[in-house]
Amino acid sequence: GVTYRQLGFPKRAVEYIQRAIESNPNEPSFYTNLARALMDLGTDADSLLALANKALLLNPKEREARNIKGIALTRKGEYREAEYLYQGLIVDFPDHVDAYQNFGMLLMEAGKAEHAVNFFTKAVMLQPDNPNNYIQRARARLSLNQLEPSQYELSEALERFPGNSDVEHEAARLLFTMNESRKGVEYAEKALKSDPQNYHKAITLGVSCLMNGQPEKSLEAMKLAQKCAPAGN
Repeated sequence: GVTYRQLGFPKRAVEYIQRAIESNPNEPSFYTNLARALMDLGTDADSLLALANKALLLNPKEREARNIKGIALTRKGEYREAEYLYQGLIVDFPDHVDAYQNFGMLLMEAGKAEHAVNFFTKAVMLQPDNPNNYIQRARARLSLNQLEPSQYELSEALERFPGNSDVEHEAARLLFTMNESRKGVEYAEKALKSDPQNYHKAITLGVSCLMNGQPEKSLEAMKLAQKCAPAGN
């Protein structure tokens, strides 16, 4: 089941992990593995919370169960309990990078971006080869209008992860905010070229082109965004 999930087949993973649980319902890691597979399928927060609680009932110190419970609580908007949980998780496992990442996401959701930056920075220190750590920190910085440090950090990320579409997209968003429209268009074009069905990246290209005095190109990008956006967006 875990292997199928790693290969990108979460439905098949769920089937096998459920069979494992039927064979041995007292193994807490089985429930966390099931929760992870269901997360890939977009399951609801209550289902994640139930699985995490089941695992913690079997082993109150189960690291991944505590992590998943924090994710579920964040999704439910129960920020105070989630924050308390992540604080304990980090004390017990100070090198657990997922805890710092998810704590940062919680703080962003709770409107505490200034604190989120610190946890994303710790995640970068623990896992410098993961571009998502840089991306999340850049988003926190942008929400705080901390443009100068973000420029330095994203320059490092662009060098470390050449051709990464998501890093290029964050660079384009930063440059747009800094009124560097020409460079912004350049990075927005690169980001969309690598990920042509991403409507967020098409919108970024559209607004960057409009600021850069390219209305026809902007309209083309906005039409693409409208075409690619899911219903209701």
